[in-house]
Amino acid sequence: FNQFGDMDVRAEILIEPSVLEKVINLENEIIRLYKNDECIYPFSERMGEVYGELFERVRDKLYSMPFTSDLLQEYVFSRENNWVDNEAIVRGMYSAALLKLFCEKKTGQEIKIDGRGKTWNYLFHFVFEAKNIRIQNISGNNILAYAGSCENGRVENVTLCNMKGNDILRNAGSDGGNIKNIALYDIRGNSLCSEMGSYDGNVS
Repeated sequence: FNQFGDMDVRAEILIEPSVLEKVINLENEIIRLYKNDECIYPFSERMGEVYGELFERVRDKLYSMPFTSDLLQEYVFSRENNWVDNEAIVRGMYSAALLKLFCEKKTGQEIKIDGRGKTWNYLFHFVFEAKNIRIQNISGNNILAYAGSCENGRVENVTLCNMKGNDILRNAGSDGGNIKNIALYDIRGNSLCSEMGSYDGNVS
């Protein structure tokens, strides 16, 4: 009781994390789960399994939340991915899962990502399905590598502008996958689109 005889009640205020904070928290959880998986390499079959598992976790945790292209833009701009280790690959696959979830929830809506000069290796790496994507002003290796790969994978209507990095779109639409309507403007780097559509994939 205080000096006036009233009970002194201190209410604990719980602040609900923002949607972006929840997305980042889930990223940290996903990285802890998979970063030590020795089978995750850019050309490993295990990557397809991990991506499937990872996407189901993302869908389960985030599907009910408000999900917009602005959120995806905020997520990309809030992170750095300058490395080439397992953690960087998993973070890239997580970004791909977010992209696929957005496309699933917002069918047909265009996604615009402006990197504003950031470096983001493996951005949207291994995304299985996505469409109507515009990415600009960003650097990084393996951006959209293996996009739309594996049987029934499909990525279409992709525009890339003012980007720098090696292996951008490498193996996209490969292994029985599909990639369609790609427009590239001022892209600098080695092995651009290398092996796109290889191993019975389809490019159109």
